[in-house]
Amino acid sequence: MKKRILTALLALTLLLVLIPGTAAAADSAPVLACRDDGGNIRLTLENVSAPVYALQLDLTLDGACPDAVFTPDVDAYVPDCRAVVRRDKTDITIYISGLEDAPSNGALRLGVLKPGERCTLPGQADLILLDQNLRPIETGGSISVTTGSGSGGTVNKGSGSTSGKPGTAVTPDITVKKPLPFTDVAETDWCADAVRYVYENGLMNGTTGTTFNPTGSTTRGMIVAILYRLEGSPAYTPPEGTPGFTVDGAPAASYNAAFSDVRPTAYYVSAVAWASANGIVNGYEDGTFRPDNLITREQMAAFLYRYARYKGCDVTARADLTPFADAPQIASYAVEPIQWANAQSLVNGTSAATLSPKGNATRAQVAVILNRFAENVLQARG
Repeated sequence: MKKRILTALLALTLLLVLIPGTAAAADSAPVLACRDDGGNIRLTLENVSAPVYALQLDLTLDGACPDAVFTPDVDAYVPDCRAVVRRDKTDITIYISGLEDAPSNGALRLGVLKPGERCTLPGQADLILLDQNLRPIETGGSISVTTGSGSGGTVNKGSGSTSGKPGTAVTPDITVKKPLPFTDVAETDWCADAVRYVYENGLMNGTTGTTFNPTGSTTRGMIVAILYRLEGSPAYTPPEGTPGFTVDGAPAASYNAAFSDVRPTAYYVSAVAWASANGIVNGYEDGTFRPDNLITREQMAAFLYRYARYKGCDVTARADLTPFADAPQIASYAVEPIQWANAQSLVNGTSAATLSPKGNATRAQVAVILNRFAENVLQARG
């Protein structure tokens, strides 16, 4: 499966801030040059024509490399690279932000990727570039990969050797995708793959028959309804005594999920009842759920954390949040969920020093998070 490109803003690790994507310019597209470095891979972006402030690089290695690490050559903010193993492939994501030096002769030396195991390099990678004003640079997008002895080279652990056809770039396989019905999501947009995932899997629909409204807001009720669909919309029978419930079996939409502000006819009523009964969501002290409130980053993390726990996923990972100056602003109920979500690269920093736990999410950002959640959490469960 092609690696989904995450959004990049400020530190390129933010999944909850929208940045519109752009298509690659064919006549000036950068190339990712991979050079052998004692069995490791030295990465350089070549043909970079404009100053770059931040970037995100995604590539998929053939081979299982769970211990892959990236050591930067640049003086910038570089969090640990992500290495997600999917059977015999490893998805690598590298984030760099705060670059100050302009490319030298069109080349930007990134650093060394240490796969830790034998792997084969791809013929193509995905790239997002931002300028100093955090605007996408049009030469980002899908780029070619070359190695010191040709693209598609093989790196052996500790062998110091690569192999491949000299001097040529591999033409990537073409995957035929079903066109999206939405006129406001282009195939080259940063969120297109994620929108396709949530749409084709029935998790999110368009706001009309022809629009997805990627910049639209999302609410607590919407997110719970999406998780309910992700679970397969299971039948749920509320306990006797639940308002609106009758012994002879009233439809799910005839009860209010025990919250005073969840209307019996609301589209999310079954979802809220299911999620509440399974400990995935909680209401407020006044007995309300506030389904129409915009969902915050910390609430989103809490919902996903509890749903992952409900599914039997490993939720023990914890990230160190001390580098984020606003970490004390996280509500007590959301501290562990955000530590976990940050460790899973679901809710990352809005900058190197801020998390913005009270920030909100757009529909496009939610689509990307759900796509990443399915790949990194649910699939990892097996």
